[in-house]
Amino acid sequence: MGLFSGVLIATDLDGTLLNKKGEVSLQNRRAIEAFQAEGGQLAMATGRSKTSVTHLLGVVPANAPAILANGGVLFDFDRQKLLHLEVMSAETVGAAFEAEAAFPGVGMEVHLLDANIAVRRNDVLNRHMDIVRSTATDAGSLAGVGGDWVKVLFVDEYELLIQIKAWMDEHYGDRVECVFSNRFLLELQNKGVDKGKGVLLLADLLGIRHEHVYTVGDNQNDLPMLRVAESFAPANATEEVKETVGHLLPHCDENAIAAMIDLLREKYHA
Repeated sequence: MGLFSGVLIATDLDGTLLNKKGEVSLQNRRAIEAFQAEGGQLAMATGRSKTSVTHLLGVVPANAPAILANGGVLFDFDRQKLLHLEVMSAETVGAAFEAEAAFPGVGMEVHLLDANIAVRRNDVLNRHMDIVRSTATDAGSLAGVGGDWVKVLFVDEYELLIQIKAWMDEHYGDRVECVFSNRFLLELQNKGVDKGKGVLLLADLLGIRHEHVYTVGDNQNDLPMLRVAESFAPANATEEVKETVGHLLPHCDENAIAAMIDLLREKYHA
């Protein structure tokens, strides 16, 4: 039994584990590998789709199944096994169609389990896809997107996304999940789909007690998982996140995850 046997870290990617260059620093990697050598498990907990993390499988030293699409998907890449999937309901899909009609210029991206579909591709969407090193096929409108939808991203300038968020809150209230993952990404999913539920579901599947689950993230879509476990945030996190977590870490460019593991080492040695 290692020091961290039965311990799970669920970490956000962009702005948390990954630095601003989209890389895992050498110090973070070494700290994670030491944590894992002592029995710990680390899972990606991200808003990204399954296809948007595949290029990170050799980069991020995760040894637990991934929490994807803000908890809408749990996928074990080692076994290539789907553990959990929640597709968008008719009501949530309807909300996306109504928003498309109300804001006809907004760029969007629809995530299916194994594909991303770009709707009204714009410069912001193209930059986003470059950052996450993702690809997407194109559709002229949401009506051209088939299959089971997992998530809809509104991808545009912040000023427009704020309007869409206000519209969604007014027309759908608490009947859908509509949260920012950064200033240029507004995410729409079923009510009740969030990283918090995804983290606890993964812990249960792994047989890990909830009091030994630790979460770390930097933005609005991370808040649910930061509220269900002992939580951490890098210095670059939003103010709302900083006010929520129990521990503040260095900036994501300054080895935040290594600092988190150092704190956990102190706790488990005590």
